[in-house]
Amino acid sequence: MKRYRQVLDYVVATVAVGDLLFKFVRGGGDFHVRVAPSHSPDDWLDFGQAIDFACDADRTQTTRIRIADFQRLFEANLERLNVYFSREEYERSKRWRKLPINLAKNPDSS
Repeated sequence: MKRYRQVLDYVVATVAVGDLLFKFVRGGGDFHVRVAPSHSPDDWLDFGQAIDFACDADRTQTTRIRIADFQRLFEANLERLNVYFSREEYERSKRWRKLPINLAKNPDSS
């Protein structure tokens, strides 16, 4: 008997933690976490990318998060994520993310 890959095994759950929304997607061997501020609920970022932005890290690749690492990363970065996604801070950082990379890296240079 030929075995077929189960297609409908994905689960998506959105959880609100304070002013942050976390979307968990698991299935087909994949695990993804995305995060968005509650004041901008359609502006999702990959969890690893959001941590990099919140830490002001200069990253060009998205860090893949394993399910086993999520709790540790969540607890270590929750405060930074709250600051980064706050209404005041997020509007400013959102504008910088949309600029070309060479302008966004050094906004004060002339």
